[in-house]
Amino acid sequence: MSSTLLLELAAWKGDQRIALLEAIAHTGSITQAARSLHVSYKHAWDLLHELGNLAEEPLLATQSGGKRGGGSVLTSYALDLINSYRTLEAEHTARLDKVGSRWHALSWQTSARNHFLGRIQNMQSSGLETRVTLAMNDQFSLIAQITQASVERLHLDIAHEAHVMFKASALEIHVSEPKPAQASNNIRVQLMQIQQANDQSELTLYHESGIHLYAMLQPHHQVFQEIKEGQMLWAHCPAHSILLAVHHHQRLPMDENSK
Repeated sequence: MSSTLLLELAAWKGDQRIALLEAIAHTGSITQAARSLHVSYKHAWDLLHELGNLAEEPLLATQSGGKRGGGSVLTSYALDLINSYRTLEAEHTARLDKVGSRWHALSWQTSARNHFLGRIQNMQSSGLETRVTLAMNDQFSLIAQITQASVERLHLDIAHEAHVMFKASALEIHVSEPKPAQASNNIRVQLMQIQQANDQSELTLYHESGIHLYAMLQPHHQVFQEIKEGQMLWAHCPAHSILLAVHHHQRLPMDENSK
């Protein structure tokens, strides 16, 4: 299991996500688990999707019974994640007594709806800018275009892990495959859900690798009139819309004892 995932959980609202996994293990149902935590079914699914995007393996072994329930069994990976997190949490709590409130200043959050953990596979510099290829898993990768100054500031290098983020509004939706000029970051996805509110709609999209993505679309947009739940679509994310981030602990120099 990736130690970076555990650090990610410690820095973010991991407690609720882990609590949801524990509730699913106890009740055998996502619906019942959400009810026991006093959250909506959609919020529970969002938490599962969010954690699933960061995890290296599936969290649910089976899920049947329709859209609103059925039996749900955690994988051995998910059970191991719970145990590892609770061990880390106990150690973390003990250390909080020593560092006090300074820890909270180190935590961070983002408004980006799409958030993944990737590993750098390739970097191509054109002078002021660099195209960074990151793999979230064996079947899903994205290219981010950032400044060379950012590469140096973040100390990015091949095989390093980085957080990959972009807003739902940055994801473009196409019924047919985008033109070759936009070959980078063309993603074949299935439209799982359309949720409308006022003059906007949020689309929940699924990639065959297990990744969930989110896009925003206005109902008057031409594409909106051509899509429906269950349909296969193309999603395109401009490389310059992707943000990369790393944890501070990855950039700290080694002390003499660790060399």
